[in-house]
Amino acid sequence: MLAAASERAALLREAETAQDPHRIADIQTRLADIDAHSAPARAAAILSGLGFSAQDQLRACSEFSGGWRMRVALAAALFATPTCCCSTNRPTISISKARCGLKIISRTIRAP
Repeated sequence: MLAAASERAALLREAETAQDPHRIADIQTRLADIDAHSAPARAAAILSGLGFSAQDQLRACSEFSGGWRMRVALAAALFATPTCCCSTNRPTISISKARCGLKIISRTIRAP
């Protein structure tokens, strides 16, 4: 999940080699803006909330079954802290799936 945070990774790489003090300040400001330093803890809390053990969190995504990969995709979406809400006008079965997803999301958000 952290590998998907490309801006964070690029900024951390650049911070290691940057020489210009103004650029270093810009990099550190942006890292603070995106809360980059708490990313590993946030990712772990989201994954834990979705049922991944600490050991599972270290495994490659390709090692998981399709259902668990869907949880990884959900975790990535939650990690990105989306700012929009989606609604559905589908039949009851879609609403049931949406409610199930909301239960998972609400549990994840409450995770420490």
